[in-house]
Amino acid sequence: MEPSSQAEAILQRLPTGDNVVIYEGVVREKPSSKEEALQFLKDYSGGHAATAGSVLVTNLKSGFRKGEWDCVEVGTTDSVMGLLKELSLKN
Repeated sequence: MEPSSQAEAILQRLPTGDNVVIYEGVVREKPSSKEEALQFLKDYSGGHAATAGSVLVTNLKSGFRKGEWDCVEVGTTDSVMGLLKELSLKN
C-alpha cells in the first residue's frame, strides 16, 4: 500500500472513547469543581465503585461503526491511594 493510500485509510476512521465511574448505581462524569472532586474522593473511600470505558471507531466513508466497552469493579480502602488524607491536610 502506498503512503498516500495508507494516510487516506487512516483519515477515514474516527476513534472516540470515554470512561465514567459508577457509584451506588449512578453514573458520575468528571467532577465539575474542586469541591465536587473532594466529595467524590470521600465517597469512594472505603466503598465500592465501578469504571466503565468504551471505544467506538467510525468509518467516515462508509458509516460503519464498531465499538466495545468494559466495566471493572473497584474496591477502595480508607483513602483512595492516600489522596484523601493528603488533600485534607492541604485544605
